[in-house]
Amino acid sequence: MSMLLVHELHEVRDRVLLLCQKLETARDRELPTYRPIIEEEISALRKALDDARIPEHYRVAVVGRFKVGKSSFVNKLAQEQLAGVETSPETAAISVFRFAEQARAEVELVSKETWDNLRTTYEENPDDNEAKRYAGFAKFNHRPPSRDRDGRERVRETVDVAHLEAQWVKPGGHVHTLAAGDWKSREAKKGKRGQARKKK
Repeated sequence: MSMLLVHELHEVRDRVLLLCQKLETARDRELPTYRPIIEEEISALRKALDDARIPEHYRVAVVGRFKVGKSSFVNKLAQEQLAGVETSPETAAISVFRFAEQARAEVELVSKETWDNLRTTYEENPDDNEAKRYAGFAKFNHRPPSRDRDGRERVRETVDVAHLEAQWVKPGGHVHTLAAGDWKSREAKKGKRGQARKKK
């Protein structure tokens, strides 16, 4: 919201508050018969002010199909390269962007309870939609090989998924924070985005 519009909204609120004060003064001087009517008007104005209170924080949802430019839109809106823009879909999970003085990324990890339920569902029916997250994890080392620009097969590093599970999946879940540190230079930003991508 532009500062000009916020300023105008504050002016309108001030005028309505002044009108309420004048009505309260008039109510105190008016004959008892008319006081309930004036009180109704004051209550209606106060309710309107309360309903139209300018919130301290706004939430704007950006939704759409895969690969339609949601991340690019968010980056343009923030005037910063915050959302990943890659050839493969980056935003299968909900990403929340908030203003902060110091740049950082927070990753909310699923709880052990949720993870165990996903594992059980996967073991009972590997094709179940609910178990897709666990299926991707369980089959991580069996992904088809990728190729470089010259068509040569890239050697994939084998990942110890059992160790990862023991390290990151905890009872009740937890939030892992990646501090951006230096966020002033273009090179520093690029490096921090690369680190965040590796943590996914």
